[in-house]
Amino acid sequence: MNTKRIAFFDLARGLAIIFMIMQHGMIIYGINEGEGSFLGELIVLLGTGPAAPIFMLIMGVFFLRVKDMRGSAIRGLKLIGLGYLLNLLRFVIPTILTGDYPANGPDSPFGLLMAIDILQMAGLSLICMSLIRYIRPVVWLGLMFFVALISPMLWEYASQNQILDILWGTHHNVAFPFFPWFLYPLMGMYWGELFNTTEDIPGFMKKSAIVGTGLMIMGGIMWIRFDTPWLPRGDYSRGGIHMHMVIIGFVFVWLWLFRLIEGNLTGSKLGELLVFWSKNVTVIYVLQWVFIGWGMLIFGYQQLTPIWAAFIGLIVTILTHNLTNCYSRIQKI
Repeated sequence: MNTKRIAFFDLARGLAIIFMIMQHGMIIYGINEGEGSFLGELIVLLGTGPAAPIFMLIMGVFFLRVKDMRGSAIRGLKLIGLGYLLNLLRFVIPTILTGDYPANGPDSPFGLLMAIDILQMAGLSLICMSLIRYIRPVVWLGLMFFVALISPMLWEYASQNQILDILWGTHHNVAFPFFPWFLYPLMGMYWGELFNTTEDIPGFMKKSAIVGTGLMIMGGIMWIRFDTPWLPRGDYSRGGIHMHMVIIGFVFVWLWLFRLIEGNLTGSKLGELLVFWSKNVTVIYVLQWVFIGWGMLIFGYQQLTPIWAAFIGLIVTILTHNLTNCYSRIQKI
């Protein structure tokens, strides 16, 4: 793939980063996570479908360009370790400094240290993708359905403890358990294989958007009609396959839209900013969480109105960009 053909991936991921930071600011600082406020609920909504699923699916697409599977597995281990280190920096230390915390449970210092976020899930996904890289793509698709269907049973019946939380944890401090979130990198690999081999990118993207629309309609109907142990409505962290059909369908349509506007953004200041953020996604993710975590010592936890929470999210976005820019320049020296 040449740079032009993948530019819209970076543009989509760059915008997702902005949505992500604003959402984190809202759920940490906003009263009731902004619920009941149009602004608060809009920001939280933008930080769901157009954020983490975009990151994970595009990670699967980009993974196909990597030839060093051993290096990918090692990077996966590093991401898992970085995830726990981030927990220490953003949650554990600020919480201990407040002196107000339970001795045990998910909200204890140890529970906060063992929280599962997207870094741990992405790291474990990289390791698993390295193991299945050279099997037939149709198997990736089959594994995706298996992960989606088996996950509810694991949440219900599998052993639950803080060591296994990375796999299928149901504690409230487990935002991205491997089951079911591994299905997004798997779909990214399968979709990316089709994308890489097509000779008609515009046509492929249009067909992908049509399929995505169908998935959203079918998944939405199923979500309305079914709420069973095998097809739970659940929530964003742990939902049934019908919810993931809606999200994957949305991502397909979202990527098609970015493909359409790619020419207008590429080379513009906004386009360059989004690409810069996409290329530095891990650094940005860590920095913005450190800012938000330590900001709780100043603003408290869910104590601000949605407007003020959004304002703090914007300040965190600016601070994160500036520090990332400094870090990038130092790396080039």
